[in-house]
Amino acid sequence: MKHSIAILIVGGSLLGACGGKKADPAAGSATGSATGSATAGTAKPGPTTPAAATRKVVKLGATDGATCAVMDNGTVRCWGKNTAGERGTPWSDDDAATPTEVPGVTGAVDIVVGGDGGSSGDIACTFTKDRDVWCWGGRQMLPNNKTKSEPRAIPELKGVRSLALGGGTGYAVKTDGTVWGWGSSAFNALADGTTGGGDDKPLMAIAGVTGATQVVAGQNHGCALLGDGTVTCWGYSRDPRLPTKVEGIAGATALFAMTQREETCAVTPTETLCFTGYGKPAARAQLKGATKIAGRNHQCALVAGDVLCWGDNVFGSNGNTNTNTDPAKVEGLTKKAVDIAVGHVFACAALEDGSAACWGYNQRGQLGDGTLMDRATATPVVGVNADTLGAPSDGLSAVQEGPTPTSFDGMPAGCKNGPIEVVSKDYAGKSFTVKAARAKSQLDGKTVSIELADHNFHTGWAKPRGTQGALSFRLAKVVKTGDKREPQAVDLGDYKLGMDEERLVSPTLKTKSHDTSLISISLKGIDAGKLTVSVLDDKWVCGELAIAADHTTVKGPFAAPITK
Repeated sequence: MKHSIAILIVGGSLLGACGGKKADPAAGSATGSATGSATAGTAKPGPTTPAAATRKVVKLGATDGATCAVMDNGTVRCWGKNTAGERGTPWSDDDAATPTEVPGVTGAVDIVVGGDGGSSGDIACTFTKDRDVWCWGGRQMLPNNKTKSEPRAIPELKGVRSLALGGGTGYAVKTDGTVWGWGSSAFNALADGTTGGGDDKPLMAIAGVTGATQVVAGQNHGCALLGDGTVTCWGYSRDPRLPTKVEGIAGATALFAMTQREETCAVTPTETLCFTGYGKPAARAQLKGATKIAGRNHQCALVAGDVLCWGDNVFGSNGNTNTNTDPAKVEGLTKKAVDIAVGHVFACAALEDGSAACWGYNQRGQLGDGTLMDRATATPVVGVNADTLGAPSDGLSAVQEGPTPTSFDGMPAGCKNGPIEVVSKDYAGKSFTVKAARAKSQLDGKTVSIELADHNFHTGWAKPRGTQGALSFRLAKVVKTGDKREPQAVDLGDYKLGMDEERLVSPTLKTKSHDTSLISISLKGIDAGKLTVSVLDDKWVCGELAIAADHTTVKGPFAAPITK
């Protein structure tokens, strides 16, 4: 999937895709102006805002799991994950739940982000008043590529009028009105005729597009706003096309693309028109006069200082209880907003007093509130306005857990619930005490899946946080007749680590950053590991783990209730 957000800078002034007014330097307190609450779990108080709060946030950008703020002195501060160097330092697996300074970046007046949490990696780029472009983060997203993740100037982009970064493709409008792209050419994203999966390409012109003033990037496509107020688009996965005029749009002044979606919106002096693919544009009355619209899994808009969000409302990502397609105000914002940014299931707003607030998913500290707790309403970014930043919080004082603990009442005699010794470079916990467990018997008992966690299970597809970890095991039994393998019902006994076994265990270790399939590790013979099942009925599965493969060891007793 492609992720993107678009920006337009002309002569140092903001137009279109990063609309909204700049923070008023004469505004009041910058110590934060919003309140929030955790959606689940028990939060301990996070750090408080430092007393010296003199810097103001003027622009925001959000990546898959990090947020960056342009400050009024031209520096940039980021918080959240750093697995692709999103915070402007060499990539690492640590989290910053409060802001950190991006080294070496000065004179920034605006920011654009893009990329994804996968192979491309997230990238952030800033503009200066002289139209110099500095970028950091995912190396695969840079046109000159790929030497380091730390901030550096991108001479190929110097002077561009507009810049947009997608999940694997970037676009820029040069001063002569031509549009250029680089990166993945999949689904004709570079308008070069590639209609399936594509290779990465160097900087190249988007053929047939001239007179452009702005470019945006959505899922598998790009669109350009032309000087005559019309819009042309190319790409799209469902119907890849060369650049084609979007009928029904005239007099447009700004353009926005939704990431992870094929929806684009154009703002005119009288209305906001949105369209999907090459469908007919339709007016969205609640978005009339929007100065910024952004979206990934959900969408938010900045309209007359109000922040409206709608769409998939998971982990509080809409900042309200809204679960339908109609935009609704984010709760907890007591000041008007001047900019917004939307990341992966979270969003943030820069406020008129120079502070910032975020809401939604907070697995890696991307809300900047000093915790790893999800927030269903806007919550202040801690310390972002401090004149000088100290060491960031890792957020471990308050880490989200699921709301429902596992009951081990009725566990069969002789079964034990851990502790389990886990030794792995991927597991940061000091010990693995089983707090939650569950199992499923599937395919008429021919497989059994077991999950163990050192925390209450997160809801949905949420991953562990901080030092949390989870172990999962899939048991299968087969009878081999020549090359044929016939599934059998799982029963008591030993299940071994190895693809050719007749009684097979497939274990996975899950942490905040990785799902490590232990079966793919280079094995040291047939004794590399096993799981012994001692109890298996319609309510419980119990046994003993004894897996040792390469640098990973998992040993100890387990017990899990079986759910239907």
